[in-house]
Amino acid sequence: MGGATAIIAEQPQQLKAYLLQTLSEPDATELELRLLSDSQFGDTFDAMVDVIIDQYLDDELSPEDRERAEYYFFKSSIRREELNFAASIKVLTAEFLS
Repeated sequence: MGGATAIIAEQPQQLKAYLLQTLSEPDATELELRLLSDSQFGDTFDAMVDVIIDQYLDDELSPEDRERAEYYFFKSSIRREELNFAASIKVLTAEFLS
């Protein structure tokens, strides 16, 4: 296993740290530049947004990450709409399956 595997394995945690505002300034700048130049990385970023929303709804975030999600991640009205939509889907799915 080479360095590329380590970078791929590291990406989700780095993206999560960026989205929850725990990534260092230099690393955040590097990540932002990559988002502008790598569409596949942008897809991974979008997937991590969905993962954080799901983890939030399923109460799978640590207390610290949950607080950071509430303060930083859901500050955006678009993310709050995504959260509300995902919560509605979970309720409808639970009702359908019961």
